[in-house]
Amino acid sequence: MPESEKARGRAVLQITSDREKLQNYDKIEESVKELDGVTKAEINPVMNVIKVEYDPKKLTLEQIRRMLHS
Repeated sequence: MPESEKARGRAVLQITSDREKLQNYDKIEESVKELDGVTKAEINPVMNVIKVEYDPKKLTLEQIRRMLHS
């Protein structure tokens, strides 16, 4: 496995149960993409989850979760 693959964090996170926020999928996805260290973010609106690839040296999974639920 290439070194760049080892350094990448991946997660599938529940978005929220807040109906108002759920109407703004694009805004949520863009907000996650703007976090320093996120390399990819993609929402699945049917499953109500977001798939995130990130650099764990710059950003923790907990920081991403906090942003999603703030």
